[in-house]
Amino acid sequence: SQRHHYEIIREGSPCHLYFDLEFDTATNSEVDGDALTDRLLAAVSVAAHKRFDIAPIATVADAITELDSSTAAKFSRHLVVRLPGVAFASARDVGAFVAALLAESGDAFAVCKGGGGGTTSFVDSSVYSRNRAFRLYLSSKAGKSAVLQPSGRLRGSDGTTQRDIFMRALICNVPPDSRLLRCAPAATEPAGALGT
Repeated sequence: SQRHHYEIIREGSPCHLYFDLEFDTATNSEVDGDALTDRLLAAVSVAAHKRFDIAPIATVADAITELDSSTAAKFSRHLVVRLPGVAFASARDVGAFVAALLAESGDAFAVCKGGGGGTTSFVDSSVYSRNRAFRLYLSSKAGKSAVLQPSGRLRGSDGTTQRDIFMRALICNVPPDSRLLRCAPAATEPAGALGT
C-alpha cells in the first residue's frame, strides 16, 4: 500500500476511547488474539460502567470499530470505542483510564515480549502520549504492506461505505455536545508519565 496516513491526537483534544493491541505471534503461539480482545472489551465495559455509569458496551450497537493489520509474525489491532453522548476530555484521560484498568486486571492481558524477554501488556500504552500519530483506516506503516482493515468480527467494524468506516475510526471526531469524561492518573505514577 502506498497510503501512510495518520490522525494526530492533539494534546488536550477530546477523543473517543481507543486501543492499540499487539503481540508477537511466534512467542505467543498459544494466545488467541480474538479471545484476548473480547476479554479486554468486557473489562472495559465493566470499568466504564462502574466509574462513569455508562451503559455496558455490549448494549450499544456499533460502539466498537475494530481494525486489523495482523501478519503471520504479529497480531495488530486498533479499537475505537464510541459511546453515545460521551467522550474522554483528552488522550491523557484515556491513558489514565486504561492504566487503571490494566492495574486492576493484574496479568490478565500479559503476553510474552518478542524475542522471549519477559512479559508485557498486549495493550500498547504509548499511544496515549501527547500529539500522538495514530494510523488511519486503509493505511499501512511506511515500508510495510499490512493495511488497517475492518476485522469483520464486530458490527461497528463494518459499514455500508468506506467513508462510514473511516468516520467511525476517527478518534477525535467527537460531537461538540458530548459529555467529557476525566480520569486522573494514579497517585503512584511518576509526574508526567502519561503526557510524555
